[in-house]
Amino acid sequence: MRDAPNTRSRYVRAGVLLSNTLIVLVVANAILGLAWAWRDRKPRSQLLEQYGVERLLPSYPGWSAPELEALLLEDSTESEYEPLTEFRPKPKRGRFVNVDPGGFRAIENQKPWPPDPNAVAVFVFGGSTAFGAGLRDEETIASRLQALFEARGCESRAAVYNFGRPDYFSSQERVLFENLLAAGRVPAIAVFLDGLNDFYHWDGAPGWSVGIHALVEHANARGELGPAAADFVRRTPFARTAAAISRALGIAAPTGLAAGGTASALEVDDPVRLRGAIDRWLSNMRLIEATSHAFGVRPLFVWQPVPTHAYDLAVHNLARGDLTYFRAHQRSHYGYALMETIRPTLGLGAEVLWLDEIQRGRQENLYVDGVHYTAAFSNEIAESIVSHLGEHEPAVCSARAPAR
Repeated sequence: MRDAPNTRSRYVRAGVLLSNTLIVLVVANAILGLAWAWRDRKPRSQLLEQYGVERLLPSYPGWSAPELEALLLEDSTESEYEPLTEFRPKPKRGRFVNVDPGGFRAIENQKPWPPDPNAVAVFVFGGSTAFGAGLRDEETIASRLQALFEARGCESRAAVYNFGRPDYFSSQERVLFENLLAAGRVPAIAVFLDGLNDFYHWDGAPGWSVGIHALVEHANARGELGPAAADFVRRTPFARTAAAISRALGIAAPTGLAAGGTASALEVDDPVRLRGAIDRWLSNMRLIEATSHAFGVRPLFVWQPVPTHAYDLAVHNLARGDLTYFRAHQRSHYGYALMETIRPTLGLGAEVLWLDEIQRGRQENLYVDGVHYTAAFSNEIAESIVSHLGEHEPAVCSARAPAR
């Protein structure tokens, strides 16, 4: 009995300590929550935070620092769910970047959607390089295609639509193309700009697959406490802060170009997976060709230029000669070399435009950031596409609109 007061005292002290600890945690979490809320309400640019505007300005001749900051803050496009393709850019209106509710990015002199039945519609597919990350609407490859067609006297006929979407690769492009055809949106010409993201996603899984997998597993849990609690914890300001610190220390994978872990931990040159990515692209190309034939569409497959192949990285504004800068995008260095070796055996003809060598020997920076093209290089790629279409009919001016 003499121990009872001491026991009660220990319980009281433990209870006070636990209560105070909980109060401190709640207050600290609230403070961090306010900090995250303030941060989240402001537009952010990973490029500006990582490099600063002065480091990026050389890729934008004639731009002022405030103009470039405004572009890059607006360039951060959010995604929304889309059936079958998994995700697409959210519609937005801005000074530099505009995304139509129809699922395409606006271009200069954008024609109405859906396309006029008498127009010769040209759909452009691809990832963020086709979307035109880091560029104004009027500087994207699709926008330059429209301008080049109009310069050739096709003003009343050409109607280009930019269906390039950040993080897409050939499998998602094929599904998007088929969805458009099924909805009665049939172009005369479909241009697919590929290569870079096919190696980045060399296992064939779209970028949001992990998150969607977790969502399905969460739904399968049917209200079980474990998944719900884990999801709640991940969303707390404490967890977000811990994740940010881990990324800063290199413990967790950063986002963006460097996603996938540190360069030393990445698999980038596995020949089996590289060949698997090429075979997947070839299969998607054949499926698109067969579907295009059934709908009267002329497909063109553009093997795009990438900074990791046939380009002097010493003149790259950000990489400065370091291949490991590209993290998971290093795979395109090895994948393009493999494609260069096997290409003569593939029997591909005029349906493929090979632009992988277009930058060889060039001593100028052609990229606004890691992998996205400058305005001048985008125009050059568009010129190559128009020239190829003219040499291997039908060109847009002479093409017939497909039956709809």
